[in-house]
Amino acid sequence: MAVSRLSFYSKTLKMNTSVNIVLPEHPTGSGKTLLLLHGLGEDENAWLNQTRLTDYASETDITIIMPRVDRSYYTSRDGESQYFEYISQELLQRCRAWFHLSDQRSQTFIAGTSMGGFGALKTD
Repeated sequence: MAVSRLSFYSKTLKMNTSVNIVLPEHPTGSGKTLLLLHGLGEDENAWLNQTRLTDYASETDITIIMPRVDRSYYTSRDGESQYFEYISQELLQRCRAWFHLSDQRSQTFIAGTSMGGFGALKTD
């Protein structure tokens, strides 16, 4: 298992942002992806720093994507950053291209806690 920390410019957000990605040690080609969303007072590092996520992930063949969205509620607002489009479209497209992940909806999962749970419900 490897943890990749990426910083890049988001065209949707019109700013630099970051994402953490946990990659399987020995991928079998299942292509399963989990988008794991953080809560209000947290960031993309919360799941890595406050849980045993890497221990659990080391036993799976799932790629886990943990984006930074600040206090956005995973929502897009006129004249402000478009976080919903970023999460549901741009981020997944980029990660699928960078890491050759499946684009099948049946292979893509989303979960979160607190504000991240709200974002997960909106995105499904």
